[in-house]
Amino acid sequence: MKTCPNCNSKRIEKRNYGKRTGAVIGGTSSAVGAAAAALAGGKVGSELGAFAGPTGKLAGLAIGTVTGAITGALTGGATGVTLGSFAGRQIDKHILDNYKCLKCDYTFNEA
Repeated sequence: MKTCPNCNSKRIEKRNYGKRTGAVIGGTSSAVGAAAAALAGGKVGSELGAFAGPTGKLAGLAIGTVTGAITGALTGGATGVTLGSFAGRQIDKHILDNYKCLKCDYTFNEA
């Protein structure tokens, strides 16, 4: 258990600002990138389907495009959250003062 180096209190709060920020940025950027890639791929597929196939294929490609975009965004977002969270934890550990004493308001890091 952590103790405050200033007043020796055991009432310590872990702030995790880097971890939270990294998770949000990583998840958002990955989800947007994955959705954009899925939509771009679906656009190419729907253009080819419109050229080569009947109208029924076009509807199927449209549904596939939307489904692919949603699946890609969720998968990419989860990966981004994981990687962003890991990077944020390293920033919390080595750069930011990640702990705050609730008794004297002193902030400090793991070292």
